[in-house]
Amino acid sequence: MTDFTIQLKATPTDDGFDIIAISEGEAKGHNITFSRDVLMAAMSLYDGIPVFVDHADLFEAPSVRNLAGTLHMPTWNEMESGIQLKLKPSGPASDVLLSLRDAARKEPAIMKAVGFSSVVNVQLNKDRAVTKIVRVRSTDVVIDPARGGRFLSALVQGQKENIMSEETTQEAALSESQRADEPRLQQIEANRQAAAQLLGETERMNALEAQLAESNAVLVAQCEHLLSSGLASSKLPEIVQKRIRKGFEGRAFKAPELSEAVSDARTELAALSNGNNIQGPGRSVYGIVDSRDQFRLAVEDLFGMERTPAEANIKVRRLNGIQEAYLMATGDVSFMGGFYPEFSLVTANFPSIVANVMNKMLINAWKDFEDVYGWWKKIVTVEHFTNLNQVTWVRTGTIASLPTVAERGEYTELPIGDNKETSDWAKYGGYVPLTIEAVLRDDLRAFTRMPREAALAGIRNVSEQVAAIFTTNSAAGPVMNDTGALFNSTAQTTAGGHINLLTTALGTDYTAWNAVATAMYKKKLMVKNSAGYYGTGKPQGLKPSICLVPADLIAAAEALFIPRWDAPAQNVPATASVTWGGRVDPVAVPEWTDATDWAAVINPKLRPGVMIGEIFGVMPQIFSASSEIDPAMFANDESRIKVRQFLTVGVADDLPLHKNNVAG
Repeated sequence: MTDFTIQLKATPTDDGFDIIAISEGEAKGHNITFSRDVLMAAMSLYDGIPVFVDHADLFEAPSVRNLAGTLHMPTWNEMESGIQLKLKPSGPASDVLLSLRDAARKEPAIMKAVGFSSVVNVQLNKDRAVTKIVRVRSTDVVIDPARGGRFLSALVQGQKENIMSEETTQEAALSESQRADEPRLQQIEANRQAAAQLLGETERMNALEAQLAESNAVLVAQCEHLLSSGLASSKLPEIVQKRIRKGFEGRAFKAPELSEAVSDARTELAALSNGNNIQGPGRSVYGIVDSRDQFRLAVEDLFGMERTPAEANIKVRRLNGIQEAYLMATGDVSFMGGFYPEFSLVTANFPSIVANVMNKMLINAWKDFEDVYGWWKKIVTVEHFTNLNQVTWVRTGTIASLPTVAERGEYTELPIGDNKETSDWAKYGGYVPLTIEAVLRDDLRAFTRMPREAALAGIRNVSEQVAAIFTTNSAAGPVMNDTGALFNSTAQTTAGGHINLLTTALGTDYTAWNAVATAMYKKKLMVKNSAGYYGTGKPQGLKPSICLVPADLIAAAEALFIPRWDAPAQNVPATASVTWGGRVDPVAVPEWTDATDWAAVINPKLRPGVMIGEIFGVMPQIFSASSEIDPAMFANDESRIKVRQFLTVGVADDLPLHKNNVAG
């Protein structure tokens, strides 16, 4: 193959003129909306970009033969509510641009039909409103632009001045009788202009109809190519492919329609191929595995995943690396960042399979990290939610006692506690790009590191938030709905009094622990957050079973609470008494930095205190939104694997929690 360079002359042909490149509003045919703020923020992106005559075709790059000029000096036009620029004609197609401009000066119909259309990369929100213009590739001269681009004026200044001069001279020369005829002359001129405009509009509509017919033919041809390539890569039986083709050929359709039809056909075939349905004389067929399952297992083997027992004996060819897996699934032999079914060897969505494998790796890594950073599981209560409304945590045990009801007596209203705590949701996450460069380097470690990093980051995120419940607000904890800090030494007979804060060190015997356990046992249940009810509830009658300590105190806590018969095995000294041995679980909190503070917690199964709300699970999610037959599977040479975690962490009740803030 030989490369040829075609020399084309490109010289400036005009000093430039003003245009509107894009204006505020909805882009016709695209169902997206540009706001004033988004456009003003993107003005600098338009400086120096090229102008072509007509947009490039869907599968082609812009041609240098169509280069007509460049844009400069972006400013905001308040009257047009759009971006105004100076268009300097230059390049092989500049003559076409100048001809269009001159025609627009003379003919209103052309001025109305021809305009400028920007080729941009944007970010959208869920309402399809543009939140950011990321890149401006070009602004092209087109028929019927999508969003307000146009020549700023149909007449140049010199023409305006000449017309005004001629009108002034004619007006001075009019006689009184001519002035009397002026309304008729104006009506005649208006009729002439209306007729010319109608003629131009008719010509424009005919041209648009011709373009529409041509574009429909091109779209149908492109859909036919997509249909053929999609069915060829589906690996479905020929008779099934013919059935699907009948429903799509000869018409325009969207890629998801074909994807859904292929998916439905596979589901139908899988049901018909089930071992319970395929039977013969004296035998049944089980364990049918298609090429996608084989490819998925090969990728899982490549990533070092352990198979399930049901798939343990399925034989697949071992992949040599991530590059081979990418090429088999996408057919992207030129590494252009797309899906090429004519070259792909399997029908599989590469980013989705990688994301699924990463999710399995994340789950395994999460289990590994739980032994170290999952300490919070011993003290929290996890609840599942289905929406992001503010969470209200409800405490229990608020009815002091059931009063006596006399025969035929009336029942009295029970004073159910109204002191409910709330917390808000937070979303955490980010994305990791699966880049063409990583594939070319065959960098498998770049893919396998991510799940463990995501698992570690996710579990440390939970650990940090739960630990902060005890250390925020100068170690007094968050302020509760009753106006008191979570940990305070105020009596319960006062509003906001929790009497769950001491300053005693843990020590080497049970003196400090016994004092805390007794105080927690005697604490009164909250009846109602109102005067006359403070401190009137029943004693909660529960003692703590978990001791939270910093790393500096874990040895002392283990010496106190690990039973004497376990002490030699744990390599800790035995205590003189075994009163609490084996009944309290000493737990180190990685995020605590104060070397002397410690806390006591009642078993959350008996009385919930620290709460975690989740929607999609406490563990982070890993997923990809790529489509199986999407031509831009790897847009911009990467596919983004997203990591996301929705959580809310709060406190439902102060009763099961006690803190000892020891002076340093």
